Amino acid sequence: MLSPLLVHLIYHPSSAGARALAAKVAAALQDDPAILGLAIPTVIAPEDGRGSPPAKYHLDEAQHSAVVLLADDEYVLAEQEQPTARYHPAAVPTVEPRTPVAEQDEPTARYHSWPEFAAYLCNECERPEHRFIPIQLSEAAWGFHPAFAEVAFARAWEQPPEVRDDWTVRRIVIELIRFLSKLEGGTKAPITLFLSHAKTDIGHDPCVFEAVVKHLEVTEPVKTWIDSAEIAPGSRFAEEIAKGVENAAVLALVTESYSARPWCGKEVLLAKMKGRPLVVVDAYDLDRRAFPYLGNVPVVRWNDERGAAQAVDLLLKETLRHLHTRLVLQQIAAPTDTVFASPPELVTVAGLDAGATVLYPDPPLADAQRLLVASLGVTLETPFQRLHADAPLKGKKVALSLSAAGDSPRWGMAPEQLSAGALQLAQALLVAGATLVYGGHLGEAGYTRALFDMRDKYVASAPQQPVERIQNYLGWPLSLPTMPGSLRARYARHLRIIPVGRPAGVEDLEPDTFGPEPAWFAADSPARRFAWARGMTLMRETQTAETEARVLIGGRVGASTNAQPRQPPAPDWYRGRIPGVLEEALLSLRAAGEHRLYIVGAFGGVAAALARLLEGHDCPQLCWEYQRRAPHAPDMRKLYRQRGVPFEGYRDMKQWLREFGVAGLSRRNKLSEEDNRTLFWTRDMRVAVRLVLLGLCC
Repeated sequence: MLSPLLVHLIYHPSSAGARALAAKVAAALQDDPAILGLAIPTVIAPEDGRGSPPAKYHLDEAQHSAVVLLADDEYVLAEQEQPTARYHPAAVPTVEPRTPVAEQDEPTARYHSWPEFAAYLCNECERPEHRFIPIQLSEAAWGFHPAFAEVAFARAWEQPPEVRDDWTVRRIVIELIRFLSKLEGGTKAPITLFLSHAKTDIGHDPCVFEAVVKHLEVTEPVKTWIDSAEIAPGSRFAEEIAKGVENAAVLALVTESYSARPWCGKEVLLAKMKGRPLVVVDAYDLDRRAFPYLGNVPVVRWNDERGAAQAVDLLLKETLRHLHTRLVLQQIAAPTDTVFASPPELVTVAGLDAGATVLYPDPPLADAQRLLVASLGVTLETPFQRLHADAPLKGKKVALSLSAAGDSPRWGMAPEQLSAGALQLAQALLVAGATLVYGGHLGEAGYTRALFDMRDKYVASAPQQPVERIQNYLGWPLSLPTMPGSLRARYARHLRIIPVGRPAGVEDLEPDTFGPEPAWFAADSPARRFAWARGMTLMRETQTAETEARVLIGGRVGASTNAQPRQPPAPDWYRGRIPGVLEEALLSLRAAGEHRLYIVGAFGGVAAALARLLEGHDCPQLCWEYQRRAPHAPDMRKLYRQRGVPFEGYRDMKQWLREFGVAGLSRRNKLSEEDNRTLFWTRDMRVAVRLVLLGLCC
């Protein structure tokens, strides 16, 4: 199942400014805390590490693709410094869906410049299912290729620097609304904006109405949404909403008299009953009798300096969320479902027939609210509830093998997206009843906090002890008693830590250091590297034996790398015998019984390398010539030989994986070969989550 929309953020890899702006756009579309559930997937153009554009690229991995070109001076310089062949639509070939977007062994990208690549994407977006959204970040960044002679760019460079990023995000959101509304590109406004306001508060501090109207008059293309001459005091807006709310987005300006005005309440009720985007601006300190139906929607506190811009931007994003959410839910809706883009409440389900089923976005309603709404005789379901009815994974322990890949930009994913994707997967597994298992650590602090917050939301009411639902296997030489007490206390409420003891055959190497519960020591000698490797292997073996399945995401193949040109890689290596995620994958594939392995390769790293090997390709970095560069690796390998511990060579390892193949993986994880290949390369975590759950529930 293809995702409804995928946004491609394209920029020159040498531009730090465009890269930072792309991260802001991705954050605004995916995890803006003010808009719960916006979650529009984004990707970036794969970078080969040499500054060249990708050799192959396609836009058909989603039903609709929006290409956002963030063009600055680097595009102009690229055209001057790197002559290209004459543009032709076939100059940059497409690839079949479900093949990797970054070909590690493909050198042909050097024959095409970034301007040529941008022109190719512009041509591809002539197809009606795609949309090209070019943003001009500098005065010179236009006309850098003949294909753009008649293409209008959004002129972000003309905006003051302090508001330029916000203006760009707003413009992209507007264009996406226009795209999903099936409107042509151009200046036609994609929505009609209605201000729900109290006439008696016009002219009174904090003058919210006036500030919003002024902002709309000077913000493109808002002047076509609202005419200030028609916003004179009166009931015009209430009448307009009553007649045409189906095409309106509503901004409720809650000032001193708002709750006492009958028409204001009618406007809110009509907007909710018609399922329209609604945002509340809270501009009053004390309301003695607040209107009771102002909940379940985004609410922003009025700010005199930026209040108008924040309110309008929030409404734009809520409008986009409505459009996108409906497309997502319609993919899984049954013919008899009623699809809601917002959480159901009494006022929105009151008109439904008894026995109706409402499909609405996650997260589920709290029990008290759900029971109240369900008392009207309707069934309420979210996508997670529908996919995981009756907790099909209850009692199953699923290990998550994940860490920063180091090369995510090469595969078209920003590094921040790996943690976000892992959270989506962890959330789905928790809702399905599974116990989540990690090894060694719980990732970065931000990810750990997000995981704990999610556990509180989805698992606190589970009949079993919630702390049992997240387990961390702590491998030697990491030691629980030596962990700071404050850290242990913080973790105690959220997870169960399972220590794995010291491996045999290391204690004599440094008796004073390699005790049963040692103080921290670095892997800064052959003996210490050997000790670390043996401890991590024992932890992974124990974890594999005590779990039913494993999901792989990311994982460093070698030293930390950076796909950006002109920047040397950081010499930061793993501490084990081989890359940790690779060792965990091999243990899962070779485990007795039916230990299931699922590989999400779109974030790069070990997971991508494994996917390519299983498909019969190669990963040049998985060879002794490269891996021996790790600190003390050759001498550590000698210790393995001297102590009679097997040390499998990379050549044999890769040959075994190629022979095992996708067919062998499918026999293990119960997904078809086609589904496994989709799981390897999809860049939409919704698709990946569905496939992992499909395999686990078989």
